[in-house]
Amino acid sequence: MKADTRQLGPVNLTQAGGFPKRVADFSRRALWMLRLTGNPWQTYATIRQIRRYPNKIQTVRSGSFSISFRGTDELALYEVLVLQEYNFLRPLLEARDRPKVLDIGAHIGTFALWTFAVNSQAQVLSVEADPDTCQITLQNSQQLTPQGFHWQTLEKAAGATDDEFLSFSSVGPSMSHRLNAEGDIAVHSISLRSLLNFLDPQHEGVDLMKIDIEGGEENFLCNNPDALDQVKSVVVELHPELCNVKKVLKILKSKYSNIQSVNNRLSSKPLLYCHH
Repeated sequence: MKADTRQLGPVNLTQAGGFPKRVADFSRRALWMLRLTGNPWQTYATIRQIRRYPNKIQTVRSGSFSISFRGTDELALYEVLVLQEYNFLRPLLEARDRPKVLDIGAHIGTFALWTFAVNSQAQVLSVEADPDTCQITLQNSQQLTPQGFHWQTLEKAAGATDDEFLSFSSVGPSMSHRLNAEGDIAVHSISLRSLLNFLDPQHEGVDLMKIDIEGGEENFLCNNPDALDQVKSVVVELHPELCNVKKVLKILKSKYSNIQSVNNRLSSKPLLYCHH
């Protein structure tokens, strides 16, 4: 299974369909983008900017939150904030007074923003390896922290150990960037144990850990299996062509009594919800 590289970006004008396809693409994007811009004129201006300047930082809103993003991040807005693909976690987050949440592979912070929309008292630690993307995550978090939201961000690569220099690739769509021996960016690693100590120093337990790290889940989880005893629930996207999925599943099954496959997603990559 190949990494999902679909984007809602500019249409290839050489594709069959030509002008009708461009119209259909614009209409499709405008319908959901309107939910984040609030008015048709802003929707048109946003889509036009995405097409002309895909790396330019823009701003939209989701509920009461202002969100910074690049055109190349558009799919993250659509999946997490419009399609609400993590909505199955709502009962868990609503049932906790101050849920502790680890967001591993935070991208621009859409999962954290969705979490705060569900429970404003959540305590979120977001971890993102891509330096450019992490700056946008930080920008989004800095807009919320003065309002009393508890959101911390680390520019680190989730790995087997701490403080390794790992190579990270910035090639391709922003949501598919991953650790790669031939990568063009050097990033520091951080282990699951260290992240837990950072967010939950009293070892009271982390309520939820979401993992989407493009194949890095094997090293991150399988080298720190006992650390999962401190994590009550895990949501992990698996990447079969980039890691040993059987090995990851073995670890998860040894720690969690319930493992559910989350279906009806835009992405074809497996998403598992693991809990007791």
